[in-house]
Amino acid sequence: MNRSHGPKPSTYFGQHSRAAGHHLVSYSVGMLPIVNRILERLRLDQTFRDDLPRADRRCRIDPAPGLLILPKNLLLCRVPLYGIGEWTARHAPDLLGLSQN
Repeated sequence: MNRSHGPKPSTYFGQHSRAAGHHLVSYSVGMLPIVNRILERLRLDQTFRDDLPRADRRCRIDPAPGLLILPKNLLLCRVPLYGIGEWTARHAPDLLGLSQN
């Protein structure tokens, strides 16, 4: 018997907790600010934006920020490619170059 009460935690960002009418969302930050600074100094984001095609309506995220997630993951914890979505869901979206929408 399936007793689903809303979306699964893996379908949205962060870890959600509810108690006494309050809703708390927590994100993992870890070493992302340091890795982001290193990638900024390398100007990898600008290189991707210049060389990759622009996002269109078929894209859920822009190609440049989406591709930047891969070196961030590789430097931080090396999650397999099929686990990148779950890994990004645990981390602060703004540090990954994503929005919560």
